[in-house]
Amino acid sequence: MLRRKKGAIVNIGSGAAIVIPSDPLYAVYAATKAYIDQFSRCLYVEYKKQGIDVQCQSN
Repeated sequence: MLRRKKGAIVNIGSGAAIVIPSDPLYAVYAATKAYIDQFSRCLYVEYKKQGIDVQCQSN
């Protein structure tokens, strides 16, 4: 992608990253999805000048 100066990275997130976990064992899932969201944002900032688009799809 860097060589071609174009490309896209699509990560799959979840709305669970936004809501407060209320079920047992839900905290790890929500934290993981929040990490993916933040990771995607950081990658976007880092690679936007090289023509690479990064998205995090959440429902």
